[in-house]
Amino acid sequence: MTMIVRDMNGKTYAFVKGADTSVIPRCESNLSDKDRETVDHVGMLAGKGLRTLCFAMKEMRGDEDWDTIKVEDVESDLTLLGCTAVEDLLQNEVDKCISDFKKANCNVWMLTGDKGETAQQIGLSTGLLSKDVKAIWLTEELLKKRAVTMKTGQTIEDQEEIELLIDGTIMARIISSDNTRDLALPLLLKAKGVVIYRASPA
Repeated sequence: MTMIVRDMNGKTYAFVKGADTSVIPRCESNLSDKDRETVDHVGMLAGKGLRTLCFAMKEMRGDEDWDTIKVEDVESDLTLLGCTAVEDLLQNEVDKCISDFKKANCNVWMLTGDKGETAQQIGLSTGLLSKDVKAIWLTEELLKKRAVTMKTGQTIEDQEEIELLIDGTIMARIISSDNTRDLALPLLLKAKGVVIYRASPA
């Protein structure tokens, strides 16, 4: 989300709030050593299951044509201001509900806008994922490997139990591409739990 404001001296600023994967690349050219420490902290806090947001800003020229200006012209060359991390407490008995589904032999999927590390910790805290089951990150690299190994019959499906973590962009490809779907479907059907992170309603 971006807000453009003008102060009492007539200077115009753009303030940006969003996920680290969206905000930090737009600050890359201005990141100081201290900022890079902040980026490291974001990953650490997300790994603890906290929901993180990053904030950045830049001063605009002031003579922009606001009717025609593009978003990328506003949300670029930003300066990182900081980040927040909050614990989003689970609803009561979510873990029991998921446990009951799994006892009934239902495969449970979770879709979230959180980053992968946060989503994984939420999956563990709810019982959707288990530390005793191999968690597989279904990445672009893994899909490429599967394109090769499926031809030889040496696939992950031979393992007894698996759980999947999937980036929302990869899931969008699985839905839209027959070839990608064929590569991923055996894993999706086998997985005892699936977490789709960085998912978008669109």
